[in-house]
Amino acid sequence: MKGVAGEEGRPREAEGREEKEERLVRLLEEFSLRLEKASLAEYVEFWRNPRRILLANLLAGLARGVGAAVGLTIVGAVVVYLLGRLAALHLPLIGEFIAELTRIVRYELKTHP
Repeated sequence: MKGVAGEEGRPREAEGREEKEERLVRLLEEFSLRLEKASLAEYVEFWRNPRRILLANLLAGLARGVGAAVGLTIVGAVVVYLLGRLAALHLPLIGEFIAELTRIVRYELKTHP
């Protein structure tokens, strides 16, 4: 079927190639738009500037550290509150455990003021 003319007098192979080229152009245009939406150029520029990278990583590390400290404080306060409530119930096993913890904490506070 090589060389068989299509409707416009062109070989069918040329028509198929043109369709592929048009499809490829559409795909490339779509890809280009997606890259622009993703701000890839700004991202690449960010990674080319070492000071911005260091500053961003410093701020991210500080935020993680503060978040961990606040989170641990909240979780610790909840645990202490729940242990206090359990101690108030005078349960044998839990009460002994909490009493031992209290003795250890008091001893440590006396020896290491």
